[in-house]
Amino acid sequence: MIGVSQQTISHYVKGNILPSLDTFAKLCEVLDADANYVLGITK
Repeated sequence: MIGVSQQTISHYVKGNILPSLDTFAKLCEVLDADANYVLGITK
C-alpha cells in the first residue's frame, strides 16, 4: 500500500532506519494517523 517491502517496515519498527518524508506521509494516510501526533508535536 505504501510502496515499500515488509523487510523495510520491519526496519522502521525496530528503529534501524527512518522512512522518507513521502513514505511517512503515505504511512500516516494509510493508518489514518495525524502526522503531528506521530511526531509528538500535538497530543
